Amino acid sequence: MQQGGGIGKKVQRFVTCETQEDCPPRETGEVARSRSEPFELFNLTSGGVGMLISNFAVNSGNIDGDLTLNPRWNTFVSDLITNTHLTWEILGFTDCQGDEALNSNLRTLRATEFYFALPEAARTQVETYGAAPSSSCMRTNSTEANRKLNRSAIIRLKTTRYDFEEETVRGIVTELECSDGRDISRNSDNDLDKVPHAPQDRSPDIFIYDNVLGESGALSDFRIGFFTGTSGESTNDDNRLFNHFLTGSGSSIDFPVGSDMSRIIGSTDAVTQFSQQFEQSVIDYFNIHNSLSGYNCQSELIRTRPGYIGKWDSLFSVAVMGGYQRLEARIQIRDGILNIRYRIFDHYGGGVNDAWSYLPGLSGLYYLQHYVTGSTNTYQPFIWSVYVNKRRRL
Repeated sequence: MQQGGGIGKKVQRFVTCETQEDCPPRETGEVARSRSEPFELFNLTSGGVGMLISNFAVNSGNIDGDLTLNPRWNTFVSDLITNTHLTWEILGFTDCQGDEALNSNLRTLRATEFYFALPEAARTQVETYGAAPSSSCMRTNSTEANRKLNRSAIIRLKTTRYDFEEETVRGIVTELECSDGRDISRNSDNDLDKVPHAPQDRSPDIFIYDNVLGESGALSDFRIGFFTGTSGESTNDDNRLFNHFLTGSGSSIDFPVGSDMSRIIGSTDAVTQFSQQFEQSVIDYFNIHNSLSGYNCQSELIRTRPGYIGKWDSLFSVAVMGGYQRLEARIQIRDGILNIRYRIFDHYGGGVNDAWSYLPGLSGLYYLQHYVTGSTNTYQPFIWSVYVNKRRRL
């Protein structure tokens, strides 16, 4: 692991990446050199505004070597932990070689690797981590040195928080927002990446797809399983999810209030029972205090949230969502009416556990996402959400 020199202080803004068609070819031996040369660390600017790790190997998201052997890394991490009033974001980058789906996945992996290279005390200061926009590079890709710099991940300052002496403010609070605190980008079961996870994922189904049925068999099984589950509802929203996985870039999608998805998810027994309990908690508190000030929104959201969305009452909801990943609530009280807009997040992708699932089509989904390469389809996992609105009189 090397320390960067003066070039580190010039890395201050991004440039537009070349398109795949205009991307310059690699030099002879460049791929091999990328796998043997050490990583380099640069300060983005003077003053501790951020740090860059460059020279990831071609098509790799791994950080090899011990970062703690580098004094510059240790100093930066120490400052990050000490300055708790600062929050940070981590962005992953690639050079212009490769298609957009591959590079989006690599950018995400590099940012994730950077995040988990930080000690736990430092990770609490990181607000977000993920892929930089596909159009952004650190440098043009005209030289091997520039491409090394582009195969990188950066951590940069996002916000500065100032703490003031506590002051009691009296008044009526009628709006509040909270979440259950879960990180929607967490890839705990590897359902947001696109690489194999052998031997943990080598179920009998995956072996058969790999050696007998191939991509077409897995796609057929996944299609039949998914649309059998959603066939009880007349809507195209399930097609939107399915097609975005097949040919999309991995960008997130949302279903607004008023959509079929909102109607179906919002009417499940699980969401109905949860919302009634949570809303009653809000009403009880407001009727006593005549304000939402002091209401522990997150604690009540966690206490009342459903464990699983959709069972026999809605096989559609089981097929598209089931075990969701994050829950948010925005509370408004106006003219004696309680209005709460919920936002429910999930991952559309196959995790390692899905490789072993008995539910029809899930092992096919996993195989397409993690094992199929060179296809005309992208099989790109993504984050999605649905808004559900509930109204009650106080």
